[in-house]
Amino acid sequence: MIIEKIPDIQRLTPKEKAILAKELWAEAGDVDFRISEDSEHAMLIEERWQEFLSDPESSVSWDSVKRKIDLRFRND
Repeated sequence: MIIEKIPDIQRLTPKEKAILAKELWAEAGDVDFRISEDSEHAMLIEERWQEFLSDPESSVSWDSVKRKIDLRFRND
């Protein structure tokens, strides 16, 4: 695992790890992540997509989720 190559990460608090994850995700934003068609992840994504299509009002926007996460970690 990569985390084993960077021991300082293991000393971070949960809040610091969440901030680091957010920063790493932002840096990796241009990486093209692909999930194989036959994977369990692909099936789960398809299932969730169909649930959304059948009831779009039940979904929560990414902006809303992100705001909640940001608020949670600002208040800790």
